[in-house]
Amino acid sequence: MKKLTIPAFLIILCLIPATASSQMFSLWGDELMSDCDVSVGQFETYTIYVFLDPGPDGAFAAEYKLELPDSHVCISSEQNTFISGAVIGLPTGPPGVQAPFLSCQNSDVWLYKHTIIVLGERAQHLITLAPHDDTQFMGIATCPGTRPLVDCSVYIHFGVNISCANPCWWPWLETAEAILRDKVTASFDSDVYIGYDPYAYQFESHFKVCSIDDPPDTIGVIDGEWVGVVSVNTWQADSCFLTLERSMLGGVQYKLMADVLSGTMGQTCRETSEMEFTCSVIATQLQQFSASTTAGTISIEWSLSSIDPGTVFHLLRRESDEQFSKVGEMPGTAEELSYTFEDRSVSGGRKYIYRVEYISDTDSGILFETDAVETAPVPVTLAQNHPNPFNPSTTIEFYIPVAGQVSLRVFDVSGRLVRTLVDTTMEPGTHSVTWNGLDENGTSVPSGVYFSRFRTDKTTLSKKMILLR
Repeated sequence: MKKLTIPAFLIILCLIPATASSQMFSLWGDELMSDCDVSVGQFETYTIYVFLDPGPDGAFAAEYKLELPDSHVCISSEQNTFISGAVIGLPTGPPGVQAPFLSCQNSDVWLYKHTIIVLGERAQHLITLAPHDDTQFMGIATCPGTRPLVDCSVYIHFGVNISCANPCWWPWLETAEAILRDKVTASFDSDVYIGYDPYAYQFESHFKVCSIDDPPDTIGVIDGEWVGVVSVNTWQADSCFLTLERSMLGGVQYKLMADVLSGTMGQTCRETSEMEFTCSVIATQLQQFSASTTAGTISIEWSLSSIDPGTVFHLLRRESDEQFSKVGEMPGTAEELSYTFEDRSVSGGRKYIYRVEYISDTDSGILFETDAVETAPVPVTLAQNHPNPFNPSTTIEFYIPVAGQVSLRVFDVSGRLVRTLVDTTMEPGTHSVTWNGLDENGTSVPSGVYFSRFRTDKTTLSKKMILLR
């Protein structure tokens, strides 16, 4: 398929090398820029961000100026919340801005968000970062506000109304694969620009799937997940999982269409690429799956018709807009085709989505993904020990809905402390502790009645236990 050359916004790279100890300013375009096929005389509105890489010594203040061509008008500026209200000047005009921070900044951050209107004919118009007029510095005060300023380099200029003439800058679909009837994974040959907040990326406006034999049969994308995004300061990724609005048909050939922005140093050429794939997910191996919840526990169950040698199941979980993270692992065996995983680290009153992946000697992929499972609000709970009566040891379980300081102690019938089993800060969820019938000195206690006493900041619970030697 021939790649088209389309007029679009572009960022021009400065030939200033970055070093491990350098402090740098940069300009980045917003993913929500409007299309750039404007006519002569029309207005074009777009958004840019001024970013700062503070370097290893951190930053406590910044000074710089943003120079706009005559054909550009800044209609609004918004500063980040960590910048003090005592800002002097505006970055989009002389003499520039002197911006102190409320706290030391040690990682990449955006300082200002600017909405710009471009006027006039299509031509090359560069926006540049420059030193503050009064101090002649484009730099930062290193933490804790040390003067004089450390001079900074600019490593990106921002340009508008320049044609995308270099195809190596375009993110092009490299693979597309159906992993479930309503799940597609896609990868690109270069990074995609996903915006300063990857969790707010609008997948539904950038991806769609259609049948090769019936192009009008279009399936929209309702959600997605970028792979490799480790924090909100990461603006690029080269692969993603897509969730479709309805299931595809097994054995049918489809086409994934991606309309994305390049991620090469924030360059914003928009291009559309396509990749054909066959939905070969027939789901004959997976027979059924379910997710259910009880007090403090979510149970995931599934069964298979067959299993590949060496299969291992990975259990992943996500809450709200978070990414999936691994919460468990289970081996599969040819003798066992039904499985149950109990997640005891959940909190009451939350919604969780689970994904089960399989890895075998010959294959790997996603087995299934559940709908959101909502846990009911659960109070602090102390379960009866089991077994009871016991000899020589017993297990005591308790549930806490929020993190906090907890203690679990064993007392005899006279109220004397026998053993402290827990006295620490713990995360929310269900926890279990084993008492082996020994006191604080490691001596076996005699047969008799004992009491487990569990305490949080606001709750004290107790259960009777019987030890029979």
